Amino acid sequence: MASNSSSSSSSRHVPRLNIVMQFVGTRGDIQPLIAYGQMLQNFGHRVRFATHNEHRALVTNNDLKFFPLGGDSQKLMKYMVTCGGIYPTIGAVLNGAIGENNEAISEILKSTWASCIDPDEVTNDGFFADAIIANPPSFGHIHCAEKLRIPLHIVFTMPWSETINFSHPLARSAYRVEESPRRRAESYQSVERFMWTGSHRIVNDFRKNILGLLPLSSEQALRMMNDVPHTYCWSPSLVPKPNDWGPNIDVCGFFFLYDKTDYPVPRSLMDFLDSGDPPLYIGFGSISGHDERKLFRTIIRALNITGKRAVVSDKLIAPDTEVPENIHPCGNCPHDWLFQYVSGVCHHGGAGTTATGLRAGLPTIIVPFFGDQYFWSDIVEKAGAGPPALSARSLHTRHLVDAINFISDANVKARAQEISRKMRDEHGCEAAMRSFHQQLPLDAMQSDLEETYPACYRIPKYGLKVSWPVAQILLGVESVFLDDLLPCATCEWNPAKSFNLSIPPLYRTPDRVLPYTEDQRKKIIAAFSDVINKVPQK
Repeated sequence: MASNSSSSSSSRHVPRLNIVMQFVGTRGDIQPLIAYGQMLQNFGHRVRFATHNEHRALVTNNDLKFFPLGGDSQKLMKYMVTCGGIYPTIGAVLNGAIGENNEAISEILKSTWASCIDPDEVTNDGFFADAIIANPPSFGHIHCAEKLRIPLHIVFTMPWSETINFSHPLARSAYRVEESPRRRAESYQSVERFMWTGSHRIVNDFRKNILGLLPLSSEQALRMMNDVPHTYCWSPSLVPKPNDWGPNIDVCGFFFLYDKTDYPVPRSLMDFLDSGDPPLYIGFGSISGHDERKLFRTIIRALNITGKRAVVSDKLIAPDTEVPENIHPCGNCPHDWLFQYVSGVCHHGGAGTTATGLRAGLPTIIVPFFGDQYFWSDIVEKAGAGPPALSARSLHTRHLVDAINFISDANVKARAQEISRKMRDEHGCEAAMRSFHQQLPLDAMQSDLEETYPACYRIPKYGLKVSWPVAQILLGVESVFLDDLLPCATCEWNPAKSFNLSIPPLYRTPDRVLPYTEDQRKKIIAAFSDVINKVPQK
């Protein structure tokens, strides 16, 4: 539990922070979050985006600093597809998948700590996190925040906070009206307890041997995230904030990252799009672990029966497969571009693809494989923009035919267009940044003498807390000495226990250049002199 309350006033000065964003997931999970990172960076924060190495180019091509997290997103996803969620199947036990998954968690944990304190792997520029923004599967976030005594903010695309409105997506419960509110709320406790049971040894080993923190009991672990600020990046017009969520939880809107370069449209694709009625789009993202040959045969039969055409992701088409004329394979094509030209979409139900399709006003068929995909299929159905979810494990031609006919209905198309109009009035990244700033413990982060950067040192004999550049200026003129500086905690997550906190490094910018003009430097020194003159002499 954090002991420093956040400031509720948006007019308070927000210092420029070193923010590490720790996100585990597939490309579809990561891409929208990069847009959020860009928003924070444009505000003036220094953003480090820590994620799997396979997303390096995606991060750096969008002008954010990359830091590698452990784990392989494809292996993690394959485990989830195999199990259908977090609960392991007998097959996962027998084939060793659980052991591999635990090893990946251990790698992720260790790398989250490195992402907070290690220098840039390319430039060797120093970095020391002032705040952490993360999604729950990155695991190490709260423990790193506890060690550094800095703010943590969770950002996610599916509900992770207890509510009676809908069940935890990983509990394999559908979002149904007839499900009891009590069971919905209990599903969050069940998921947390199950995850802790499977990972407590790994987590406590990380706390003890890497962070130097005390191990957690089950009771401590299950309540430690209760007061952490959460921002959910989905449309509030689609899924409003539940009434039983407190002021530390916000729903801000979807995030969208648009390609900053022109997409080189293959001539064959453009010819296909222009050659008849708008086709469907069918694709299941980067989902692995399914039988693509069987799925593709089902797709062909359903399209032939309904007389529809489709652009189909080439991940569903094996290299030696014959492709009929009413299907065009599609490689790595930006959905925001392609969805302008299609009449409906059929996909796995990832939050990013779901958001892009609905924002384009497209009726939606979802074939979920695991996790929040079931949640989003239920949301789309409830909103009237698509049929009930189809089973990925037993997708039958008749069911896909019925679903295609469903989204061809004029009323369903009209409902999708209505959702699109509401979503276009929302600005998810901007709202999320406001939420982050409003939840910061600004009083604790305020630096004396000059407020551009957050306080990270205390000077007890003068009753001051100062930022790293202010400390460097004072050291440079020998107004203070290193022995006068103590680390400044801005957010205590475990105030009942006292841990040693290493003093942060002095330099936090490239080339060790202080971010002040000579006039600003003189003002800081003068302000410090005023403070000294007011301190009673012993």
